[in-house]
Amino acid sequence: MKKICFIIAVVFFSCAAVSADEVSDIAEARALIEDSMTLCGVERDSSEFTAAIEDFELFTATLNETVTSDDSLSDEELAEIILTFVYDNVLRNYQLNQSFVDRAFSTGVYNCVSSSIIYAAFAKSAGLDVRAQVTKDHCFITLYTGTKKIDVETTNPYGFNPGVKKAVAKNANMTHYVTVPKRYYNGRKEVSTKMLASLPARNLMSSLTDRSMDEEAEELALRRMDYLSECSEAEKEEALNDYILCVRNHAVTLDRAGKPEQSLELLENLMDSYGVRRAISKDYDDFYYNAMARFYNNRDFEGGWAFIHRHDGGKYVSIEGFNKANDMMILGWNESFFDKILNSTEGKYAQMSQEERYLTAAKAAASAYKDNPSVRELKKYSDTFYRNYGVCVHNNFAELANAGKYEEARAVLELGLKNYPDSANLKRDLKSLNR
Repeated sequence: MKKICFIIAVVFFSCAAVSADEVSDIAEARALIEDSMTLCGVERDSSEFTAAIEDFELFTATLNETVTSDDSLSDEELAEIILTFVYDNVLRNYQLNQSFVDRAFSTGVYNCVSSSIIYAAFAKSAGLDVRAQVTKDHCFITLYTGTKKIDVETTNPYGFNPGVKKAVAKNANMTHYVTVPKRYYNGRKEVSTKMLASLPARNLMSSLTDRSMDEEAEELALRRMDYLSECSEAEKEEALNDYILCVRNHAVTLDRAGKPEQSLELLENLMDSYGVRRAISKDYDDFYYNAMARFYNNRDFEGGWAFIHRHDGGKYVSIEGFNKANDMMILGWNESFFDKILNSTEGKYAQMSQEERYLTAAKAAASAYKDNPSVRELKKYSDTFYRNYGVCVHNNFAELANAGKYEEARAVLELGLKNYPDSANLKRDLKSLNR
């Protein structure tokens, strides 16, 4: 830390008349660098933190002595010189996912986020009014002067005022020009300095989620929410939505791991704290249904009913979600009952003929459907069992008729039609017998 104090002393000594505004600019710039690191878990007493701050202060002092002290420079000229300075001294190689400021200082590797933070910090330390812009896939800086707003594409050393052709090198015979395009600028939104500082943490949250480190992502999202608690309502809401997304992703991980109780509890706590939101409610219904599907597939209906009773009440699961899961349990329980009727090898059902079993199952399914009309599958079971019953009656009838036992055959058909009056096949059999 001695080196840092010495550098500050040199800066102040070199600027004989340092104004309060200049001191404030330097403090804000340093806070931007510091906050971007500490939010990502870089400890203040770590070598990474110390090295980055020492580099920033050293380069700030150099910039002040060689550039910013020149009062003849306009804000535009100074802003462009600072971008060149940053690439001469800090940034070297672009890497899509390298958002961390300490690594950018130590390795020179950067992306749009880390380069925007570093450029903004140096520009702010020079007293420039620079503000961060974000889109869905990008981050860059805008310089505000008294009359203009000029974009700065910080991922390119020639990115000052992108879209404008400029000369970058000359020799005896030729002048070279370059135009840095404005890519991914649609949907731009200006954000606060604190939001800019928090962007590496936001990217880290996404990385942690991708590695199934959900609890760590949630903790980081909460720290970021706290850090942005004094920002605009829109930015606070954005931070909250990012936290909610982390929790929802954690719930997905738990659900896929076969831990429905923990998944739902996570979402219940989230709704208790931040209210019922459509996306959370939909997730809850989906996980609730998935839990019921597991009970259904395992034929654990006792466990399924108990689960429903633990998580009903309408506070969390929607009426539609509850009914959908409840219908699944009703269907599953009845399917087990039908299976018992049709396939029992002992008890009263074992004493029945196949014809009687189908009729009993058909009546049971019809009764269950009457009580639970939303479970359409019960109607399908009833129809199927009745058709199978009709096939059995037809086969018995045919066997008797072929043996010349017409009266017995008629009695079989009449009883069959009494039990299954909608059978077109049995009606056709009776018509044929009456000829």
